[in-house]
Amino acid sequence: PEEAKRKIISANMQAISALEEMRNSVHVLSGKDSEFDLKLNLERVISETMEGTDIVIRSKIDDEVKRVDYAAARLIYGALKEGLSNGIRHGKSNAFFFELKMTENGFSFLLSDNGTGTDRIVPGFGLKQMTEQFENIGYRVKFQSEKDEGFEISIFKNLRRGKKHD
Repeated sequence: PEEAKRKIISANMQAISALEEMRNSVHVLSGKDSEFDLKLNLERVISETMEGTDIVIRSKIDDEVKRVDYAAARLIYGALKEGLSNGIRHGKSNAFFFELKMTENGFSFLLSDNGTGTDRIVPGFGLKQMTEQFENIGYRVKFQSEKDEGFEISIFKNLRRGKKHD
């Protein structure tokens, strides 16, 4: 029953994601892509993920995230969905903490979960894409985990751009 519940949650998140992508495509084609309200969309993903499940997500989202440009906002939105989906599907997580705050140089993103964790992080397609896309706009992505200690995704401004880091 627990595995079935996780699969239903995962399928629901994928359906929501597909619907959001379709909506985004329609907005882009109609020239309305700048109307993306980041805070509202992040809060929607969080509430839809928790709705009807035993998943708990605590969050702190800075009101100033409205300053984030459209391209970065879409990446942040995608990173939250990817992190939640991976945490539920792979880490068997049922509790998350999400924080998005504005900093002097941009924004800082943190998503941590209470999942199974791992001693060896092997990024799949989603995490590799996330890293590459954020690096393209000058941000650094860091994954941290230990077995039985959950998983954490941190995204922050890369102040030493051009040099290789973890």
